[in-house]
Amino acid sequence: MGSAGSPTMFTAEVVPRAAEDPLFGLMAAYKKDTFDKKVDLGIGAYRDDNAKPWVLPVVKKVDLVSYIAGADVTDSDYTGR
Repeated sequence: MGSAGSPTMFTAEVVPRAAEDPLFGLMAAYKKDTFDKKVDLGIGAYRDDNAKPWVLPVVKKVDLVSYIAGADVTDSDYTGR
């Protein structure tokens, strides 16, 4: 490595290739898909066409089941409670 104050150069031969991030594959598949009702499940909050938060149906179901069971459900931006 370099001495203090001098930059160190790493070449492709020295630095091992990292594993491919699965999210990039998901994003590529989303962009390639022509289905008009597809949902982007990448990073971020999900919104409808009116920019309102869209809660995944499974999240609503889990919240309802937890509520019925008397579980202490924490307030969440996803559930709106």
